Amino acid sequence: MLQISPMQICSLCANLLVTVAEIFMIYTHYKDYKEDKRKNEAIKAKCAKLHIDLTPATSAKH
Repeated sequence: MLQISPMQICSLCANLLVTVAEIFMIYTHYKDYKEDKRKNEAIKAKCAKLHIDLTPATSAKH
């Protein structure tokens, strides 16, 4: 039968906690990345709409 010492259990738990913390950090950064990407797309869409709206007015002046 396999014998596991308390130190091995503590080490395993510590490694598991570190892994969970790393996964959480990756998830948080990915969530922020997706939110920033969505905001950037919205800004690009507004700029594109503004450009389309201003194009006839600018070309009429020339």
